[in-house]
Amino acid sequence: MASEYELLNEELSDSSREAERALVRRLDRRLLAFAMVGNVIKVLDNSNLANAYISGLEEDIHATGLDYNWMGIAFTCGYLIMQTPSNMILSHTRPSVYLPCLEIAWCMLTFAMAAVQSVNGVYIIRFLLGLFEAGFWPGTIFLLGSWYTKEELGTRNALFAMCGTLGTLTSGLLQAALLETMDGTLGISGWRWTFIIDGSFTAVLAVFGLKYLPDYPGKGTLWLSEEEHKLAIQRLAREGKSASRKGSFFTKETVRGLFCTWPLYMFMIAWVSLHISMGATAVLGIVARKSGYDAISSNLFTTPSTFLNMITVVLNGFLSDRLRTRQCMLSAFVQPFGILWIGFLLIHAGLGSTNSIVMTWLNEIVIESNDIRAMTIALMNTASQLSQMATSLVLWPVTDAPQYHLGFTTCIFFVLLFIFSILCIGQFQKIEERNKSRIMRSPVEASEDIDMDDVTKSFLTSEEGDFSDLDQPSHDPSPRTRVHTVTLSDD
Repeated sequence: MASEYELLNEELSDSSREAERALVRRLDRRLLAFAMVGNVIKVLDNSNLANAYISGLEEDIHATGLDYNWMGIAFTCGYLIMQTPSNMILSHTRPSVYLPCLEIAWCMLTFAMAAVQSVNGVYIIRFLLGLFEAGFWPGTIFLLGSWYTKEELGTRNALFAMCGTLGTLTSGLLQAALLETMDGTLGISGWRWTFIIDGSFTAVLAVFGLKYLPDYPGKGTLWLSEEEHKLAIQRLAREGKSASRKGSFFTKETVRGLFCTWPLYMFMIAWVSLHISMGATAVLGIVARKSGYDAISSNLFTTPSTFLNMITVVLNGFLSDRLRTRQCMLSAFVQPFGILWIGFLLIHAGLGSTNSIVMTWLNEIVIESNDIRAMTIALMNTASQLSQMATSLVLWPVTDAPQYHLGFTTCIFFVLLFIFSILCIGQFQKIEERNKSRIMRSPVEASEDIDMDDVTKSFLTSEEGDFSDLDQPSHDPSPRTRVHTVTLSDD
């Protein structure tokens, strides 16, 4: 007798394949488009302070000494404080409202930067910007993982990550063009125009999000038909993902599930190791300059690695979906380290292209609880940023250029630690899959079975945010057992 999941997969394959492709296309045109454009704008907004500072902001607000550094610290503090709370709020609210509201606040604060007159004003605005920007990246990763399947998510996360690199490439050109053409227009300094234009981009994105951003499967997104809602719910059940968003934000079960299981720790080790290792790519220009190249050549050396990273991140994500493996793709793209240009190209293209797959793998493994998945994403990113802050001065002081003996040696260690953590995650995943297979092969009492039509109806008719019907079998509260008791009716 075929397993319950095999029956579900067969049903979807035979009757809904084309409908499923159409649903994915609609999601790509709305959810993925919002994510990609938003990531470009986020990078533009993050880089506009540096461009403004060297284009007149310093003189206009009378900044001195370490004021610029403290501006960056103010933003980082707000960003780190809000990442995890923001993802917790997102998992219990409507993304179509919450994320655009963050964009609106972000937009207004960017406009405020265009009118700032003092250093203290910059400190306050940058701190608030950090608070409101903190929810975008981890929240978008969480929302993508709530809609796309294992066969689709790697490519989408890769495109999302690639747009961050695209924003880095275009930010300097855009800011230079604005300074060249808008400086003095309407009596406004060029650096102030950069904030006005960037804020306008963010406002357009917020309006787009309010109209087209979906909530969660089964929430009643207006631009999805009833049949598309039903199909989205079936895709969620087929993935074995938890859909419940009831209850308080932080329960004992959530705390236990987050801190007493392996995914948080292993993925955090992998994520932190990856980004500490990536610190080597940030000093390429300094290494070239200290090795005797002129300033122009030193800057040009960084361009090919950025383009190569954009290509490999998408290719890596696409192949991980097609081959249906995350572990092999993560291990294969970690290249031997070198301090010369070719070595930097390999490091940037190799390690840089793994970001999206790590997050894809996390969304694939942590499926029993949306709260746990949301907090794991945010905590991973927070730990990574804290580690980069802590190691930047220790590993990469300019006085160590171009050798950077301590930095490069430490990076080799963290590359090896990254590989080790990926291998461990792969083994833990195999153990869990074997345990789940044993549960699926065991006899299931009829009273435990949930009719798929009843599940779909309960999703579509539930209160806003109420997905408990799918998530609660008759008498077994175990989330691992729940996932495997979904069956199709014979009617």
